[in-house]
Amino acid sequence: MIPIGTFPLDEERDFKESPHIIFTGKIIDVDRNPVASPDEPNYCVTVETLEMNITVFFISNENISVGGILHGVAWLYGDILRNVE
Repeated sequence: MIPIGTFPLDEERDFKESPHIIFTGKIIDVDRNPVASPDEPNYCVTVETLEMNITVFFISNENISVGGILHGVAWLYGDILRNVE
């Protein structure tokens, strides 16, 4: 994963975050929604990358399957925590 977004150095009120990454990983789970509307994601896949699992939602007309490689740009949503031992 390569961060390509922007994050504030401090608590700037007017700063617009852009939490994007470039990622590549192995698909370990696929869930396809065949009745999704054209403007809704029809795939939800779990991708293993850098010893982490990320969930990616997207629209595709291709046949996506477990074991494939997914590469793209994603918008991060959620809490990212470091495991400190």
